[in-house]
Amino acid sequence: MKEFIKEKSVLAVVVLVSLMINSVASKYYTLPSNAIGKNGKILLGDYAKDGQFPYQVSLLIQGANNCSLVERSCGGSIIATNWVLTSAFCVTPGPLFDTVYFVYLGAGSVYYKKSPQRDIFNTTAIYPHENFNSETLENDIALLKTWGFDFSTKLVQPIPLVTSGTDMASYLGKYITVSGFGKFSIDGIASKKLLYTQLKVVECGDGTPDTSFCAVDEVGPVSAICDGDAGGPAVCILDGQATLIGVISYSDQNGCDAGPQGFTNVAQYIDWIQETMSSN
Repeated sequence: MKEFIKEKSVLAVVVLVSLMINSVASKYYTLPSNAIGKNGKILLGDYAKDGQFPYQVSLLIQGANNCSLVERSCGGSIIATNWVLTSAFCVTPGPLFDTVYFVYLGAGSVYYKKSPQRDIFNTTAIYPHENFNSETLENDIALLKTWGFDFSTKLVQPIPLVTSGTDMASYLGKYITVSGFGKFSIDGIASKKLLYTQLKVVECGDGTPDTSFCAVDEVGPVSAICDGDAGGPAVCILDGQATLIGVISYSDQNGCDAGPQGFTNVAQYIDWIQETMSSN
């Protein structure tokens, strides 16, 4: 994985990782006008350092489907003591998906079991957006409630949210940092170590709702999100502070590195996030 930071600021933060990543769900959808599909790796990214992304969560969702065990791995972000923000796509795969595990640790490896920060959390409740559309991926956002995280260490910390109603146009030209344990390619395997890269926010195609925004690697070799990264964080430096502005949602249906990457625009959902958290 290659880094192309340029003048971009890199966040300092920890890794919450999945207990295991056996298989990653992959499904393509088409959004209006720009033929973008759904993927869940950071393709050609860099390995994160221990404690670099303390808000990063990796989810393993297990459930039964037609008497078979089904597993899906996704990303997520800690935003409060017992709340994780992720993609609705990750937590609404159908009936009988009823367990989500969190594993967090102060290292960038899924299998670093000796870390004192490593732990597993089951969700106590799952709240996908009530208007999530699995075909268009509109409202691709969800909240997961847990028993609570220990913020006494700098290795596990929440990420501040963008201000409600922030104009999407204000992101244009800015760099975002994305991170995850996804695949190296659609046909590849999931990464055992946390990967990250930086993408530039660009205009989406016509018809893309203001609840989404797009970003792309303009430098090359192309770095991109891929299967297993869905639900993870898109973070931007705003007023000098690392701020969560997006949730990883989709990539090009022709391949992880074939076109713009799509993100749920968190600024459009601040009221929904606050109302969901306060009422539950």
